[in-house]
Amino acid sequence: MDTRLVALAGVAALFALSGSRGGSKDRKSGGRSRANQGSGKPPELLSGDSVLEESTPLPSPPLRNGRRTAAGYVMTGLPPQLARDADQGDDEAQILQRRGARAYAEELSRQGIKLLFSVEPSIPALDQELARLGIKRLNQDCLDAGKYACSDNENYWNFHWFRGYDQDWTSPLLDALDNRYFPEEIAIQCTHGVDRTGNIIAFLLATRHEVSIPDAYYAVVRRRASDVEGVASVLAEYGINDRRDVDDPTVGIYTYRGNGMSANTSGFKTYMREVIGRALDNGASW
Repeated sequence: MDTRLVALAGVAALFALSGSRGGSKDRKSGGRSRANQGSGKPPELLSGDSVLEESTPLPSPPLRNGRRTAAGYVMTGLPPQLARDADQGDDEAQILQRRGARAYAEELSRQGIKLLFSVEPSIPALDQELARLGIKRLNQDCLDAGKYACSDNENYWNFHWFRGYDQDWTSPLLDALDNRYFPEEIAIQCTHGVDRTGNIIAFLLATRHEVSIPDAYYAVVRRRASDVEGVASVLAEYGINDRRDVDDPTVGIYTYRGNGMSANTSGFKTYMREVIGRALDNGASW
């Protein structure tokens, strides 16, 4: 009798182990985003209200307007030494650029960044430093299957203002987030780290962190009346009546020392319309 009980217990344990493995495989193949996993955190800790908290400032310089968001992402602009066309200047300018590139890349590495999603043209000095440190740079000024493939400045400016830009900039980013990198390993970069960067962060919050589109945009907008009103006016175009005061605690929580996304001109509002459309296409909600 005891022998049979032991045997039955062994069979039950075997089935339990098999079921556990099967469940794990199913979860992995179910397409759950790494954005909902983070560094071993339960999914609910990285979605909804939990990511709508004040961002943490990072060393600036070398990270221009650098901050770590509650969702994990780093938001950053380019240091002045890495301004466009600096590599076309004199020897001193090129030396400063190389130094700036090294300091910038090394700080990203210290922050644990493994992917830099950039909406800036390729900068050879920075690309070299990132490659040296094992950081992948995904450029969006000219995309071909997720790789930087050309140096078409006109195409860059089309993306800069979201005008006539019909390439899919969302799929490479979402694929990287869903299958390769945790939010803590991703940095979003534009010139100042506030406007285009803010729009892309809003997109990620709305599509991968269960944050509503209004909450996502109010989180990244600059704490200035004209910009806050600008967000409200774009939302109203979609039939969303959600106006907030500058001192609302949900406004500007992802800004850096007063620097945040602008929304008070037609150009900045064009950013928002483009990104909102892409977010809705990718499952975001109001």
